[in-house]
Amino acid sequence: MNTSFWEQLETKQLIQKAEIEQYLIQKLGEPTTELQHNLLFELTKKIKYYYTEEPQQSYNTYSCLGSVSQIIEKRFKEGRRRGQVFYTVQLTDQTKFRALQEDLPGEK
Repeated sequence: MNTSFWEQLETKQLIQKAEIEQYLIQKLGEPTTELQHNLLFELTKKIKYYYTEEPQQSYNTYSCLGSVSQIIEKRFKEGRRRGQVFYTVQLTDQTKFRALQEDLPGEK
């Protein structure tokens, strides 16, 4: 039985990136230029994204400056900022940053 490319994807017969790439090369021909290689890579990536299971989400936190090792929530106990919430963000290289709660966007 000869099933179509789309049926193979939907029934999970083609699930590996290499299999999808091989099928595309078979149908489209071997890429010869850098642009063609890039297009093949992007097509393969998009097809794999839409037709494979979503991987488990990682709950690691990163900043623009490195991996976050710890986030500590504290309240000022005295002074003019008494009662305000602030966060101390510590990176894996021991660098620390502080942020006030009101300075952070609401969805964060």
